[in-house]
Amino acid sequence: MSNLGGWRTEAPVTEEMKKICITVKPDIETAVGTNFPVYSPLSFRLQVVAGINYLVKVCVGEDVCVHAMIFQDFQRKLNVTGVQFPESNSEPLEPF
Repeated sequence: MSNLGGWRTEAPVTEEMKKICITVKPDIETAVGTNFPVYSPLSFRLQVVAGINYLVKVCVGEDVCVHAMIFQDFQRKLNVTGVQFPESNSEPLEPF
């Protein structure tokens, strides 16, 4: 297990992470100001704090990605706290 409060390494998305990404898709689209016909979560990192911070890479076109920061509290409520767009598929997930 990684250090408490530290970010874990980037990993392929899980089924749970896919569900989270689909749930917050409208919030991410609003933050960016566009609708994404392509929306495929690729990888994520997480940080355990007073809840969980997720940093996720979502493919939204050919070599175009969104990096989104999502916070999930202990009641499992989700909140998009930051979005970086556009990013390339090769760009690593780094906390922002």
